[in-house]
Amino acid sequence: MPVASTGVASGVHVVEADASEHVRSPVDVLRLVVAATAFAGVAVAGRLFGDTLVAFAAELFAGLSALPAWLVVVVVTGAR
Repeated sequence: MPVASTGVASGVHVVEADASEHVRSPVDVLRLVVAATAFAGVAVAGRLFGDTLVAFAAELFAGLSALPAWLVVVVVTGAR
């Protein structure tokens, strides 16, 4: 059976800071910098090597047809 409290302890003062709506940390800034750098890198690579990357991806995925279907299914299932 729980014991009920009969009152507030005397001499105890709770001091709380005002709650702010948004708190930013240095990690948020780091994430923003990494995301912007990655985006810029992909954009530059796309500009410089766009056609080459598309051709490489097409050849890579065309090469998957040389593999047995069961092996592709196993790899895709394992990757999930």
